[in-house]
Amino acid sequence: MTSFTVTGYGVIVKGAEVLLIERKKPPVWEFPGGGLKKGESIRDCISREVFEEVDIKIKPGLLIPVIEIEGHISVFGLCDYKDGNVVIDKNTHNNFKWVRLKEVPNVINGLSIARSVKSFLGEVVNY
Repeated sequence: MTSFTVTGYGVIVKGAEVLLIERKKPPVWEFPGGGLKKGESIRDCISREVFEEVDIKIKPGLLIPVIEIEGHISVFGLCDYKDGNVVIDKNTHNNFKWVRLKEVPNVINGLSIARSVKSFLGEVVNY
């Protein structure tokens, strides 16, 4: 049996912009997200991780999986922003910002996540 890890990312849409957070270690901009727990659905994972990281409520919709490296799958969920104000934990994150979707590839600076985001954005355009 092949084992793999899954990370869910919330692409939170508010108006014409999406939310990015800047992690401290390593210092990269990315979508809020994290690892899937055993027995958890990917939508539940994304909702939980987004709430843990930025303290807002969302509703995940379309899911787009991207295989970035062998043994790992990133799943990007297009999410409707529902409620709350963004609050980040200054112990784990430096900052947050809302950016237009087309600007995301210019802001994302983590190599593996940047590859995944470009694949994800290519799929969104096709949707």
